[in-house]
Amino acid sequence: KVDILVSEPIGTFLFNERMIETYICARDRFLKPGGKMFPNVGDLCVAPFSDAVLHAEQAAKNGFWKNTDFYGLDLTAAVARSTREHFTQPIVDYIDPQCLVSEPVATRVAGWFDALFEGSDATVTLSTAPWCPGTHWYQIRFLLETPLAVNAGQFIEGKLRMEANNLQSYFIKIEMGIKGTGIMSTAERIDLKDPEYRFFTSQNTYVPPGTAGAFPATEATAAAQQQMQQPQQPVFEWKAVSSPTTPAEAATNGSTTATSRPARQVPGYRCAPAGGCGDVGRRACGRRPPRPLVG
Repeated sequence: KVDILVSEPIGTFLFNERMIETYICARDRFLKPGGKMFPNVGDLCVAPFSDAVLHAEQAAKNGFWKNTDFYGLDLTAAVARSTREHFTQPIVDYIDPQCLVSEPVATRVAGWFDALFEGSDATVTLSTAPWCPGTHWYQIRFLLETPLAVNAGQFIEGKLRMEANNLQSYFIKIEMGIKGTGIMSTAERIDLKDPEYRFFTSQNTYVPPGTAGAFPATEATAAAQQQMQQPQQPVFEWKAVSSPTTPAEAATNGSTTATSRPARQVPGYRCAPAGGCGDVGRRACGRRPPRPLVG
């Protein structure tokens, strides 16, 4: 038995690659009673967002299959299938926080996580929130092929369900609707294991300020993008109303229910100085922190 377990069991959207399950197994087999795990708590956050450029990019990827005379072949029969497959790919890149400020069309769901390292004397938070410097895990976005049109003052409610598969990952189903209207839009099966790393494939990607660059021009690009951003008022705030008590339960059940309310300025919505992103992110999410893995 050991006093401390240290591991990096984190994938995109926290649970991809299903490494947390192995981490929990190690806890049960090797950790002494009262021992510590680093990290030991994970907060999983989701929010509605709007990004017409991203949606247009995905929708345009079926262009080849619209060819009616490809060496004598009409390929248009594959257009619907191609479109559907492109929208089953989650998008992994950095999210401009202003995209979380819902415009009249809230077409998709964005996700990120915080990992907490709770020690005896201090807690350190690794946040992958959009308003914090970028990390290896980026953020993730799940697209709805049919946009959901929302008017100011309306309530959004929805469900995100994760089903474990044999690909070391999850299939995700999303349902979003306008409360009291019967208007719904769904993504039946998004493959978390098959993302598009848009950060490397699109010229329209955002780079958060303070991000250690993968490319030489990253910091300069981030500064230029930050100067171009115009402040906007939030329209919706996405808040989870029920969530798994532990990441282990999330890995098993994979069901999160969320709703939203007319927007207000959330305290700490922007990144706090001196590395306070995680605590700010947790307050901004408005959720009860999950029970620690230890104990």
